[in-house]
Amino acid sequence: MTDKFPNEVESLVTNLQGAYCEEYFKNPAKEWNKQIQVINFIIATTVKAHSVKRGATKISVNDELLRTYFEKIIVPELDSEKANSSPILTSQAIKFLVIYRNFIPKDWMIDILQKLMTFLTNESLVVRTYSSSAIEKLLAMRDLDTKKLIFTQEAIKPLLEDLLKQLNILISESEGLHNYALMSLFRVVSIAKEDFAPFAEGFSDAMINFINKAFKDSYTSAYSIYILFETLGYVIDTIPT
Repeated sequence: MTDKFPNEVESLVTNLQGAYCEEYFKNPAKEWNKQIQVINFIIATTVKAHSVKRGATKISVNDELLRTYFEKIIVPELDSEKANSSPILTSQAIKFLVIYRNFIPKDWMIDILQKLMTFLTNESLVVRTYSSSAIEKLLAMRDLDTKKLIFTQEAIKPLLEDLLKQLNILISESEGLHNYALMSLFRVVSIAKEDFAPFAEGFSDAMINFINKAFKDSYTSAYSIYILFETLGYVIDTIPT
C-alpha cells in the first residue's frame, strides 16, 4: 500500500499518530499501549528494506519527519523512570532505535548510547535484554560509505568506565546466561583495545562465573561459546605482559 498510495498512507499514519499520542500524553500510565501502536504503525509503513544484521537500509520517510519521530516519540521514552513504569513501551522505543540505527543523526549517537547504558541494570529483564542487544548492534555499526566503525576507540573512551561497570553487574548478577551482555562486552573490548586493560582484572570473577554457567547449561549454543572465547581472547590481549 505504501508503494501505490504513499500520500494516503502517510496521511493515515499521521492522523492515527496524532490521535493516539494525544490519548497517551493525557494518561501515560493507562494509555501507554497507544504509544506502542504509534511506534508499530511507523515501522510497518516506513521500512522498505531491513535485515536483522544491518537494520533498516531503505525507508520511505524524509529526514525531517524521521527526526521528529525520534525527538517527539522515541527519545522521551528512553527514561529510567518511564522504563520502570512501562517497560514494554521502553523496549519498543529501543527496538525502533535498533531498526532505524542507520538513520540516527551521527551527533546523537553518543547520547543515545549513554541513555541505553542506564537500562543495563534496570529492574525489568525485558529492558535489560533490549538495551544490551541495542548497545551491541550500535557498537557494531559501520558507516555505509566508508565502512569504518561509527564508534571508535576515542569516541567510547569517556564512557568506558561506566559502560563496563554496568556490563559487569549485568553479567555477574544475571541468573542465567546473558548472551547479549557478553556480546556487548565483546564489542566494547574489541573497540577499546588497550584502554580496557585497567578494567580487565575487575571482570575476572564475572567471566569465570559466566564460564561456569555456560558449561553447566546444556542449552548453551555454540555461538555463545564462540563469543565467550573471542571475548576472553581480546581481554587477554589487553593485559600487559
